[in-house]
Amino acid sequence: MGLTILCAGCSSDERTLAESEIRQALEKRARADPWTVSAVKGREYWSVTLDGPGLSAVTLKAPTGRLAEVIEAALAGPSQAASLGSNAFASATAHTKTARHDCAHCRRSFAVTYDESPNEPEVDAPVACPHCWKINQVTIAESAAVTLDYRTEIV
Repeated sequence: MGLTILCAGCSSDERTLAESEIRQALEKRARADPWTVSAVKGREYWSVTLDGPGLSAVTLKAPTGRLAEVIEAALAGPSQAASLGSNAFASATAHTKTARHDCAHCRRSFAVTYDESPNEPEVDAPVACPHCWKINQVTIAESAAVTLDYRTEIV
């Protein structure tokens, strides 16, 4: 039927490689059914959203060079995705977490929201206070910190 691939945040060489990996992962499925894949390049990871039969807006995070592997594992099921370890995170097993923090500078409260997978390691990440815009260090899921996929809100 068809495969539509949308890529952003990358060079033309990275786009060519990403499209090739995505086609490899979905080659057989796309022959029978329509698929749309959106891939956005972060610093070290791709954020990939899959839309196809039985899947609606499933988002994956895949290290550069492992797009096909992560997509194939996610399509095989959560147990296969989990076997990839902490270097690949699938939202099929992730949940959204919101944590409240107090700014170290102005002392006002704000919330940080991000997705995390079970047993995912946490790391410190820089967050600008939405009140005073000074940088704070907060602990969040490693995948969110690496891809800068987290947001702050006034509480």
